[in-house]
Order: sequence, then C-alpha cells, then structure tokens
Amino acid sequence: MQTEIDASVIVKEKEWLETNVLPEFWESMSEGLKEALNLISSDDPTVLVFTSPKTDAVKGIVSRSSSNVVRVNVTAKVGRTTHVLKLKDSAIIHLDQILNLSNYMHYALYCLPRLRHNTERAIKELQEILHAIVCLLHSIMQEESEKEEIPSNASSISLKSQNSIVSRTSNPFSCLNHSPRQIHKTVRNHLFSPPLPSNLALSFSISNASVCLHLFRLSGPNEVLESFAKNSVDIEMLKPFVSQRIDAFSQDPILLAVTAKLSALQKKVNDVSYRFKTISSSLYGAK
Repeated sequence: MQTEIDASVIVKEKEWLETNVLPEFWESMSEGLKEALNLISSDDPTVLVFTSPKTDAVKGIVSRSSSNVVRVNVTAKVGRTTHVLKLKDSAIIHLDQILNLSNYMHYALYCLPRLRHNTERAIKELQEILHAIVCLLHSIMQEESEKEEIPSNASSISLKSQNSIVSRTSNPFSCLNHSPRQIHKTVRNHLFSPPLPSNLALSFSISNASVCLHLFRLSGPNEVLESFAKNSVDIEMLKPFVSQRIDAFSQDPILLAVTAKLSALQKKVNDVSYRFKTISSSLYGAK
C-alpha cells in the first residue's frame, strides 16, 4: 500500500514538472540559443588588440566579423627580423571553429521543436550539442614543437602544460558521432600585402573565448616551403618543419558573452536532466 502511495506521489511530481517546468525550460533554451547565435553571427566588426607587455614580439590589431577575420594589421619580430602582417583589403580568413559553432546552434534550434514530445531524448541531444559547443569554444591547438609564448590582453596559455586538456578538446566534436575532427589550417601567404615569406606560416584559432594568433617560422627545402605558402594546410603537416612558434591571444568580448550564455544553458539542461533522472529512478524503486 505504501509503495503504491509513493509511486503515485512520484508520478504526480513528474506530471507537475512536465506541465509547469518544461514549457518554460524549452522557451528559455530556444531564446538563449537565438541570443547566442545572433551575437556570434553579427557582421559588426569586433576589433581585437594584440599586445605583448613583456616583449614586443607581436603587436597590432585583428578584426573579426561573424566567422571571418576581416582585418589583420600586426607587426611580428621573428628572430632579428620584423615582419608586417597586413591582410589585403578584399581578403578574409575563415574561422572554422566559429562557423561550426553557428552550425551547432542552428542544429539545436532545428531539433528543439521536433524532439520536445520525447523529453528524455531531447534533453540528451541538447546535452551532447551544448557539450560539443563548449568544447569547441575552449579547444586548444596542440603544440609539440619549440615555441616562444607571447602574452596579450588575455592570459597567455602554456600549451605544453595543457596536454590533458588537449587530449579532451583537440577533437571537440567527439561527443557527437557524426561530427568531423577539428582541423586548424594556415592562411595562404598571398592574402597578405606584402605576401608573407615562404618561411613563415600563420594560423588562427579560438580558445577560452579568445582569438589566438599562431605564427610559425619554418625551415626546410624551398620547394616544400613554397608549397605550404601557396596553400592552406593542416598545422599537423607543418610540425616537422617548425623551428619557432609564436602565440598571441586576445580575448573577444562577444565570444566571452556567448560562452557565458551557452554555459548557463548547459547548466539548465543538466539540472533538468538530473531532476528527471531522479524521478525515474525513484519511480523504478517504488515499483
């Protein structure tokens, strides 16, 4: 008799959650995703200042608009030589991490109305998508070669001391079976004016709500370096030829706001998931 009463109470609690909590939850998830998507998709340029307070290795300005870098005007000292890194006026650099981030948010918004009838599946799907997004925003490009670490107005990251993080985030899509491996590529040298010399390679990534600039000095056969300079290549291909690496980081206020919103949404999903799992396990135990 007591078991039947307990089961009845648990069923009523589950019904109350579905009636009073879930509608507001779905609405807040949809609104939060739309707000984050609008922020990250804005075409208004975000100007990022790269400075090196302890050294003068890297200094200048980078502008991001939506998922593209649209302006680069940076000076970099590599060895004894100072290079001017200036993106051509008509050129853009695609930030694949931000493009993937936008795609995931579009996918989440697409799934929400189609999965709401199946609470357990919808919550699980949202957990996976949001986990992938948060991993994507915190992914760190692995570094195995010698580099010079450059701080900026955002805290610099010691990549060699982050191996445990890299192992979890070098593939930020691993929690979704259909997702590809994140690949970091170089920028074609001819997109700059003047073009970068063939012994230099430049790449951008996103980490900890910052835009990260990675500059590589290369050594090797001229034909290999010329091939790298003409193409956008996977950073992994450069590693045998890297003699120096310089990293600079500048925190992006829009990425910071998006990260905060998505982290809050992730917490909401986890809280609702925990409540339903608790009710389900209690209901099972009462039978």
